[in-house]
Amino acid sequence: MNASLRISVFNYLLLSMMLLRVSTSTAQSTHRIDSLLLTLETMKEDTFKANLLSEITKSYMVELNNLEKVAEYSNKVFVLSKKINFKRGIAVGIFYKGFFHWSKGNYVPALYYYKQALKIMEEIGSTRAVSYCYLNIGQTYSDMGNTEEGLNYMLKGLKIKEELNDKIGLEIGYNNIGNIFMTQGNYTKALTYYLKTLRIAEAENHKLVVSYAYINVGTVFYSQNKMGEALVYFKKAAVIQEELGDKSGAGSSYSSIGNIYWQKKQFNDALSYHLKDFKIKEALEDRQGAALASHCVGTDYFGLKNYKQALFYQLKSLDLSEQIG
Repeated sequence: MNASLRISVFNYLLLSMMLLRVSTSTAQSTHRIDSLLLTLETMKEDTFKANLLSEITKSYMVELNNLEKVAEYSNKVFVLSKKINFKRGIAVGIFYKGFFHWSKGNYVPALYYYKQALKIMEEIGSTRAVSYCYLNIGQTYSDMGNTEEGLNYMLKGLKIKEELNDKIGLEIGYNNIGNIFMTQGNYTKALTYYLKTLRIAEAENHKLVVSYAYINVGTVFYSQNKMGEALVYFKKAAVIQEELGDKSGAGSSYSSIGNIYWQKKQFNDALSYHLKDFKIKEALEDRQGAALASHCVGTDYFGLKNYKQALFYQLKSLDLSEQIG
């Protein structure tokens, strides 16, 4: 079995989404957005309307992750702001266009829009918005494989976050820099930044962020072949994810715990955790995840010399993989 752990990489915008979704259900978000849309119908074409359009765009992005609506309303923000010469609105509309393209994996246009937004935000002196632009430009460069430029922009954004004492911005900025050092194999620096994220998240009681910070710290220890320490942090993450009802995150933690037990040849323990992961992936209808989990369960049974069950789960993994195509 390939027991290598996938590095947990979560970026500024995605983690911002997760933070808000912890306290906001889809139904609540939809109701709130519907109320904003009703208000929008009676408004004059001025900066207040542009700001409300920005709020609606952000809600579609952060709370519902509806990319098509993000594209639609970011354009409305841009068009209205251009019409009334509202520079901040123009920049916000452009920024969300960048997010839309980044989410689609279109990094070149994303970078273009982020830099256009940055230029305007610098001109009007919107410091907080400038920091967001720096972080997202850095993330985009990193996603393109240019980690040096990515780190340069992230450090610029982080400097502003430190000046503003923006706790959420700091914990996520530190995390993203940790991700870059992790991909470079600089585990010492990666651990330093992940622990900075963890300390702030714990102080702010951002439990979801704490759980992902635990995963990242565990991944560093795993990469350093410190299995005992890695196991402690993965289990800590799983406890919080269970508490929050983060099934997808819990499944990933179970998988990581199972992988470590498998490497230690503790096949009964490995089986227990891999089966938990498999059941979650099936419930979430995650075929790719279920295929991998089923493969892991099969290798656990093989280690236990239960060849009938090993064959059953390996064939199930193959069947799921073929369904994916």
